[in-house]
Amino acid sequence: ITVCSSKTYDVIVDEGIINNAGYYVKGITKGDKIAVISDSNVWPIYGNQLLCSLKNTGYDIISYIIPAGELSKNGSHYMEILNFLAENQLTRKDSIIALGGGVVGDLAGFIAATYLRGIPYVQIPTSLLAMVDSSVGGKTAIDLPAGKNLCGAFHQPVLVVCDTDCLTTLPPEIFADGMAEVMGRKFDTIVTNPPIRAGKQVIYKMFADAAVSLKEEGALYLVIRKQQGAPSALKHLQETYKTAGVIDRGGGFWVIRASM
Repeated sequence: ITVCSSKTYDVIVDEGIINNAGYYVKGITKGDKIAVISDSNVWPIYGNQLLCSLKNTGYDIISYIIPAGELSKNGSHYMEILNFLAENQLTRKDSIIALGGGVVGDLAGFIAATYLRGIPYVQIPTSLLAMVDSSVGGKTAIDLPAGKNLCGAFHQPVLVVCDTDCLTTLPPEIFADGMAEVMGRKFDTIVTNPPIRAGKQVIYKMFADAAVSLKEEGALYLVIRKQQGAPSALKHLQETYKTAGVIDRGGGFWVIRASM
């Protein structure tokens, strides 16, 4: 998916692509050093995969791990990491990678926006909510004692890498939180702007496995595998909603839409 805003960049969505992150990053960064920022939940699961991929493509890696949770998105960690980057002589040509959910992405993005007046950064979101929302758009921030996200900047990433295998390790309540965002605001965008890469099929598979119907702006959506009764589901919906029809038949999945 290509995002066109103040800066044009790609969002790559597929299964198992953390193992190839070095290849994707190498194509869009100039420096030889990368600082990976992650948290205490994500790093033990995916840190080694990312490090191996980056090292195999020739990068010198430094890493900084924050405690997991919103409380880490604060000024103290912000200053500590800035000093950490300076002590390790990160230059304007070098890059930051945010490996984690929204907290890590917001913090790492704000650091990238302000260190040396701005350096490139890559988002590798590991939660569904971060994949569909906070990793794209360039909104970066830290919290202040007076409230959330009160100190920040707009700084677009140079690349977003969404490995949907990360969703398999999410606690159910965290996955549900992200699914609510998709169901409420994002699904029509997925259908009407099909990704260039394999991401759409991965998303369709996720919805089919979850067996959920989606309601958005006066429409009902259902994603179902053709071999698991899609024609029957369509017939049933057409009996209830005369406007029901198939709007996509990609990769063995049917996306059925009905006006409410």
